[in-house]
Amino acid sequence: MKKLAFISFLIVFATICDAQIFTKKEIEIKDNHITAKDSMKVLEMLDLTKKYKQIDIDTALIFAQKSLRHAIEENYTRGRVEALYHIGLCNFYLSNMKKAINFYNRSLKLAKMMNYKKFIAQNYKMIGGIYSHEKELRKGLKYQFLALEIQLEMKDSINYARTLDNIGTFYRKLDLYDSAFYYVNKAIEINKKQSNSKSLGYNYNNLGNIFLNLKEYLKALDFYQKSLAIKKESNKKSDFIHAYNNIGNVLTYQEKYKKAIPWFEKSIAIATELKIVKNLPLLYSNLAKAHKGLGWYKNALNYKKIEHQLKDSLNNVETQIFIARKESELLIKEKEKEKTKLQKIIELQQNKQQERNILIFILTIAILIVLFLIFNANRKAHLLKDLSTKETNLLATEAEKELLKEKEKAAKKISKSQENLTQEIANLLQSEIGMKLKQIHQKLANNNACKGNEIKKELLKLNMAETFVASLAFNLAPVNTKNQNLIAAIESYIGNVFAKTSTNAHLYCPSPLSVNLLNEDLSKNIFRIIQELSINVLQHAKATNVDITISEKHNKILLIVKDNGIGFDQQQQQQQQGIGLSNVKQRVKSYNGKMKIETEIGKGTEINMVMNYNKKQA
Repeated sequence: MKKLAFISFLIVFATICDAQIFTKKEIEIKDNHITAKDSMKVLEMLDLTKKYKQIDIDTALIFAQKSLRHAIEENYTRGRVEALYHIGLCNFYLSNMKKAINFYNRSLKLAKMMNYKKFIAQNYKMIGGIYSHEKELRKGLKYQFLALEIQLEMKDSINYARTLDNIGTFYRKLDLYDSAFYYVNKAIEINKKQSNSKSLGYNYNNLGNIFLNLKEYLKALDFYQKSLAIKKESNKKSDFIHAYNNIGNVLTYQEKYKKAIPWFEKSIAIATELKIVKNLPLLYSNLAKAHKGLGWYKNALNYKKIEHQLKDSLNNVETQIFIARKESELLIKEKEKEKTKLQKIIELQQNKQQERNILIFILTIAILIVLFLIFNANRKAHLLKDLSTKETNLLATEAEKELLKEKEKAAKKISKSQENLTQEIANLLQSEIGMKLKQIHQKLANNNACKGNEIKKELLKLNMAETFVASLAFNLAPVNTKNQNLIAAIESYIGNVFAKTSTNAHLYCPSPLSVNLLNEDLSKNIFRIIQELSINVLQHAKATNVDITISEKHNKILLIVKDNGIGFDQQQQQQQQGIGLSNVKQRVKSYNGKMKIETEIGKGTEINMVMNYNKKQA
């Protein structure tokens, strides 16, 4: 659908252009009748073209095409000359050389008919630039000298100096260095007289290029640095890309690879920030060379991969444009068979109503093109962002893994020490205190002489003490979740610890599978928390019922212990906090968790705990 819309736009555009052919006399008459109001839209679009040319060439091209349509509608020939020139310029920056030279020639033809000298010279200069790009340097020089002759006649010293600098570049590419120095120095002389520092920056850069070709690296570096200093004054970031890259190149030629790398990285950072994707493949290639020179082959290979990814991305866009162009050519050939229909369309254009309809159609197509370009720009931005994020994450992940390993080692040592200590205490309680309590209990029970209510009370107390010591020893025993899953271990524990008490305990787990998949350390902590809170209930709560709920959702463990006991005063409890709750809080905190206690005297206690964990820990 997008291709069809684009092709339709090309047909209508070509039709409009072919219909607007004027003689020199007609041009002069029509331009005399153009008012400031008529030309305002054209000038506005041209201003936007110049603005976006420094930011986004695709957008600049859209505004240049709009300026041409408005110029055609208003019969504003000067506007047509400038619009055609800027469309050619945008295509030149997009490396569409055939399109570029076509628009330059159309602009040049109209400019000659009007004797519009400024744009005659500009078109000559840009046509010469295309021939230089196509390696036809001698032919390109001819056009540069034609532009120079007109600029001299107009006394246009600024553009005259720029053309001299261009001619110096041509002679440098032809390895005629004496001539190159002569013309660049002539340009410098003019720019110094006029204090044109911006143009001096480009002149110094050109001298740096000449000395680089002559392998006089110190002189080349000196002029590149002078050029950079001038460009920093204007603070035009896009100019820094080439300046930083040139300095990096000189240092690479001098085999000062470590010094070269930061310059290439600065250049890449600015190109990425400004979304100037076309420069990035070359910059990453140069960065790869510097890393290779240092023997950092892995880094060099990574940068070469990025270079090829970016090249592929650019080639995909170019391929789409090529396909669209071919489809357009085929469609135009088919339409040539229907000349009668096309002639009717041209005749209907003279009718104002039909002109409005065509304008609406063109605006609709323009909106579709803008939407396509926005989509394409977003895709490029995401590509750059992904590349940058991947590079950062590669470094961060390694550091995080090492830190996590160290933390796990330390935690396991502490956990092992705690388990060994609690094992010893459990053994002591069971073997020493527990056995002695049993012996006393048996003696009192078997002593026929000791009967009565007092003795029964003492026996009851001993029985409770014996139960509590056995429970405490059981709690202190090491947790083993290897032979059975966590939920089964908790159920077994609750069954044992509350068996000989007047408290009924219940365990609720909506998602036992997820909880049972947690790793050993996390499982032990959850088990220990339930142990600590169970002891508190038995020792202090005087509860007849306790509910324990455990669930897992979104990398969080939710643990709730609720009883119907006597409750307590939280403020007093904070001042006289026991070891049990302190241990629980510490365990919850170790998993970046939170603990909330809701209690009131006579109304029971509810403790809510939330612990965070990473899926990798499960």
